[in-house]
Amino acid sequence: MTIKSYSILLGAALLMGSCGKNFLEKKRDEKLVIPKTIQDYQSLLDNTSVMNSGNAMNHLALSSADEFNASDKTFNTYKGALPYQTNAHIWEKEIYERKEGMDWNQAYHRIMIANLALEVSKLNPANAAEKLALDNTRGSALFFRAYSFYYLAQQFCQPYNAATASSDPGVPLKDDYDITVKLPRGNVAQVYDFIIKDLKEAIGLLPDKQEFVTRPGKAAAAALLAKTYLQMNNYEKVFEYAEMAMKINGTITKFRLPDMGKNPLYPSDYGKSNPEVLFHAQSIRPGLALVESNVTPEVMDLFEPGDLRKTGFFLTDIKGFVTFKGSPASGINAFTGITTTEVLLMRAEAYARLNQTDQAMADLNLLRSMRFDDTFQPLTASNATEAIKLIIRERRMELYSRGTRWEDLRRLNRDPQFASTLTRMINGAKYTLEPNSPRYTFPLPDNEIEANNYTQNPR
Repeated sequence: MTIKSYSILLGAALLMGSCGKNFLEKKRDEKLVIPKTIQDYQSLLDNTSVMNSGNAMNHLALSSADEFNASDKTFNTYKGALPYQTNAHIWEKEIYERKEGMDWNQAYHRIMIANLALEVSKLNPANAAEKLALDNTRGSALFFRAYSFYYLAQQFCQPYNAATASSDPGVPLKDDYDITVKLPRGNVAQVYDFIIKDLKEAIGLLPDKQEFVTRPGKAAAAALLAKTYLQMNNYEKVFEYAEMAMKINGTITKFRLPDMGKNPLYPSDYGKSNPEVLFHAQSIRPGLALVESNVTPEVMDLFEPGDLRKTGFFLTDIKGFVTFKGSPASGINAFTGITTTEVLLMRAEAYARLNQTDQAMADLNLLRSMRFDDTFQPLTASNATEAIKLIIRERRMELYSRGTRWEDLRRLNRDPQFASTLTRMINGAKYTLEPNSPRYTFPLPDNEIEANNYTQNPR
């Protein structure tokens, strides 16, 4: 499915003007056609090739997490062409080697377009139908802006810590499409407050669901707000917004053995045929993960007999490499949107964190019952801590290769019960990432530091 894109952007006027100079320094193209109608503004957001996909959305997080290991051959092949991926894979101090920071650039590209679309609020709707359309466009733009800042925060801000958030460096909070304006980095508290404010307003403007899941509805905005509060350890709010999203769409599909042999498991239709998708977004997976790389044995060992995801999600190729084929974005794309299963697992964790163990396990077992064959047996937990461990384990399986593992590592490392030490062997050398290492926060791109005199993240 492709929503027809409106040609309001002339050629490369807005399309990845990020190449060359630093992105926040780029001037708006003089040939930019200014939108005049609500449909013009909506069409900016309907450009799925920009707003819902890209060459990099969270490549740094995907390359760094403990979900796959690149072979020596693949690592050496990509080291020259994509150093930010190989350096992130072994947690090097320096990432970019003077090349572009694509995760950063593409996020700010979407933010720029969202900010332009927010100009729709200056129009005066002629009737009730136009008012609904204007609200939808504004709500969608707020969502896309919050979504982009969320991913920036998970990669370029330190993990949220209420005690230090007001002093920990943030990212520039662009709220205008004039990207010639220079802004300070701000702090982490300001970034999260900005995301929350945008999403709360979006919830009040958006319809429950949209015709296409490439457009965010109220359920998607509530789900992203739950994700945001999860990073802040605010479990009452996680529950509130996960519950809101599930009431709008709580569909969990039943996996069946005959379907598990499909390669890829899901069709490439932007989530149209998958009722679990609340919001569809995708990014080409890091090259390191696509050629002669292995899903980590730790991940594969999580799947029990009878769990249909093991054959539905993974495939052993003719060379013996275990590869991932279960992305809801299909093929070589990483899914970076939101599904009902992620929301269900957030609600389960919120229940457990609030010491409602029975409810937490009911949610967990609901998901598992839809992923197993007829040998399914419900899991039990005698206390909240046991339930949390089982839920975190389930997130590693169900949400594989979505970027959520990196987010989980960052937030969980502060608790010794859940902290993880990551290791990799590349070219005979052992690399280690300790819990709470400063290398869980990526450096800002070199050109952004130089152009804006930002303080670099410690590594």
